[in-house]
Amino acid sequence: MKKCIITLLLLIANLVSAQQKQEKSALAVNYEKAKNSMSYLSYQKAFDLIIEKMDPDPDSEIKERFDNTDGWLGWIKDNLDKTAFKNYEEAEQYMAKYIETGKKFYEENAAYFDAWAKATEEEQLKYILGPS
Repeated sequence: MKKCIITLLLLIANLVSAQQKQEKSALAVNYEKAKNSMSYLSYQKAFDLIIEKMDPDPDSEIKERFDNTDGWLGWIKDNLDKTAFKNYEEAEQYMAKYIETGKKFYEENAAYFDAWAKATEEEQLKYILGPS
């Protein structure tokens, strides 16, 4: 009886391990697909255009200072003269395009975001930081 229980526990552990490996590979595969998709490239380009217009200085660390789009628009409104935007409405148009491309990227890569949500924090960090 003891041997049966131990065997059953080992079988369950192996199944769980195999499932985790499968989820890891799903994350890796879907990450590569998402990263190389046209929707991601459009999303990234929209992001870069906003940042470039907010602060044309290539050495600026402005990307790191704003963690949400509301913060960006608020900063632009308060500092319009420091940006390359012609007016606030232009900034809103760029932001709308950024949000639109982000939604499209999310919709086209649902499998990646699903795999991301299932991944452990350690697995997520691995894909953020890249290979060691």
